[in-house]
Amino acid sequence: MKDINKVIRNIIAKRKAEPDQEVFDKWKKLINMSAKELKSFMDSEDGQKAGLSRTEADKLDINSGRESAKMIIRMLPNSSSFEKAKKSWTPSMWY
Repeated sequence: MKDINKVIRNIIAKRKAEPDQEVFDKWKKLINMSAKELKSFMDSEDGQKAGLSRTEADKLDINSGRESAKMIIRMLPNSSSFEKAKKSWTPSMWY
């Protein structure tokens, strides 16, 4: 969890106005579940306990873990390539 938080903080620190190949590559490396697998995990007992607390998320200036997971589920169908993501992800999905 500490490694993921470090990567998230680094990504946030490098926020840019436009979609970025580096951000996309880091995202692809971090996301290791399909949308179906992530949804199943979120619904599981472990998934109910996992993720950042609201306080931890606020300190990092990000959404809570469950909100982030919901966003990831919306992003996954359009994540096969940087070009596809660039065309279909909204600015809030990038940053």
